[in-house]
Amino acid sequence: MVMEYVAGQDLQMFFRDIDNLKEKEARVIFKQFVSAVHHLHQRHIAHRDIKLDNILIDNAGNIKLCDFEMATQVAEGQMLQENCGTLLYMAPEILAAKRYDAPAGDKWSMGILLYALVTGYFPYEETTAHALYRLITHTKFAVPCHLSIPCHTIIARLLLVPPRHSLTICEVLESSWLGHI
Repeated sequence: MVMEYVAGQDLQMFFRDIDNLKEKEARVIFKQFVSAVHHLHQRHIAHRDIKLDNILIDNAGNIKLCDFEMATQVAEGQMLQENCGTLLYMAPEILAAKRYDAPAGDKWSMGILLYALVTGYFPYEETTAHALYRLITHTKFAVPCHLSIPCHTIIARLLLVPPRHSLTICEVLESSWLGHI
């Protein structure tokens, strides 16, 4: 696979300099990102390793999704078993080594990514899959009160367990938080 050159850095490096984004800035980045994932999912492709490191940002604030090493073609309703991704971004069903819907796993990672964009840290921090799974399934994450209700709603609705109740990509794109950009 050949990708275009992006003069800039990944979002992980970008955050080392600024800690976190204001919601207004995060909305612009997140909408581009959601549009990229929507494009993949429309073509029945799941990325399966969504994280700050795999999003490049250029000097004009445009983003590109990269690192498609774990991406896979999935049929509608196909369940996968392979455990892949990056620990802090993994959906609970992947952490538990259960069969999972790969696009739903991408949506969970999107929720983690948005949380990190607007807070500067992760909602859950553990070092093993088992400990992280227990934390996710036995505790509620705290969304900082400084976030707007529409932003809070997107995060909360992307990080739902079980994933069948989470927002669809189209619902995220059409949300009041992203809809006016």
